[in-house]
Order: sequence, then C-alpha cells, then structure tokens
Amino acid sequence: MTFMDGPYDIILRIFSYLSQHDCLMCMSTCRDWYNRIPQYTENNWKTLRITRRDFYVVFNRQIRFIENKRRDKCLGKHVKNIIFDSFEDSYELYTIMDYLVELFCDEIESL
Repeated sequence: MTFMDGPYDIILRIFSYLSQHDCLMCMSTCRDWYNRIPQYTENNWKTLRITRRDFYVVFNRQIRFIENKRRDKCLGKHVKNIIFDSFEDSYELYTIMDYLVELFCDEIESL
C-alpha cells in the first residue's frame, strides 16, 4: 500500500495545504503521482495566476509559446478565476485564452 492508496478525503486534505508549485513538484516524483495528483488538487487550481513567462520564452530573438504538461494536467472546468500579469498585447491574451479552452477551462467566472 502506498500513500496514494490511503483514504481519498485524507489525501485531499493533505494536498489542500500545498501551493500550486508544490503540487507540480509532487507530480514530478513518479508516474503514478503524475497521473493521480490532479484529482486531489482541483481546489488548489480554482484561481490561476498567469504571467507572460509562464507561457512564453524568447528563443533566438523570437517569442515562442511553451507548454507545461504538469500544470496543464491540473487544469480543467474547476478553474474559475484567472489573473493575467505582465502581458504586452491582446494577441498574447487571446492565445492564452484559446489554449485554456483547449484544456477545458471553459467555465471561468472572472478575469
């Protein structure tokens, strides 16, 4: 029996004390945790703060869109609030919003 085989409500409570970053770090522990942690951390992802560097990287003087598979696996309909920080133009915001819809973040209540 492993930690993740414990009672759902206990594991849910433990993960409720972690930050989004801590949840992502836990997901890098092993494949089993990578696949199972998102079900315990939906409350941690109700509000999502997005900065430009979370989604874009400058490579050879070109701005490129980047994915974060661990973060993306934690997103979905439970995301209700998005805070955008440090974006320079509306095209970047549109690209991010379009990407969030692809991840099923389509019940957002506030931006």
